[in-house]
Formats: sequence, C-alpha cells, structure tokens
Amino acid sequence: KVYDEQRKIYREKLECIRKTLEICIREGYLREFLLQHEQEVVTMLSSLFDEQAQRKQYDAALRAEERSEGRLEGRAEGMLKMLISLVKDGDLPIEKAAMKAKMSMEEFVKLGGFSPAK
Repeated sequence: KVYDEQRKIYREKLECIRKTLEICIREGYLREFLLQHEQEVVTMLSSLFDEQAQRKQYDAALRAEERSEGRLEGRAEGMLKMLISLVKDGDLPIEKAAMKAKMSMEEFVKLGGFSPAK
C-alpha cells in the first residue's frame, strides 16, 4: 500500500522505492526485515517497477497495432464496396474490379453477388 501511494508521487523509481522503505521503517512495517534486507527489497521493487512499465508499453503498442489493423481492414472493406458498386453501375468491368481487389473472378463474383454470366 505504501509503495503504491509513493509511486503516485514519485515517478523516478529509485526515489519511490527509497521513500517507501523510509516510511515503512519509520512506521514500523516490517522494520527488522527491511533493515536487514534493504538492498534485496530495493532490487525486488525495482524489478517490479520495470515489469509494470514494460507491460504498460507493450499494452499501448498492442492497442495501437490493433487500431492500425482495424483502419486497414476498414479501408479494404470500403475499397471493395466501391469496386462492387462501380461494377453494378456499369462504370467498371468486372475483370478489372476483380484485379484491383486482388481476387479471382470467381471470388469477386461470389462476394459481389453478381450472376456468373455478367
């Protein structure tokens, strides 16, 4: 609890850890243990701090990647709808639309709901 409170105040991890230990020792929380194992606790909390920071960075990168993929999928879907519309309106031959969609004629016909004869 003390560590979490200090982490909100001190962004620099070593300062945060040192203040946490100082408060815990002063308040009598695990006083003897902390006095005997201070360096081990500093190392452990430092690792925990690093792991949490890395997890936040990873999660943020993952969310950004997912948003980017979603935008690309949305663009591809929009492009496909536009090509289908152009073919239905008679403004684009089905062969060229399939080629631009990077699909076989059969795939494009099926996806666009066209009759095979068109």
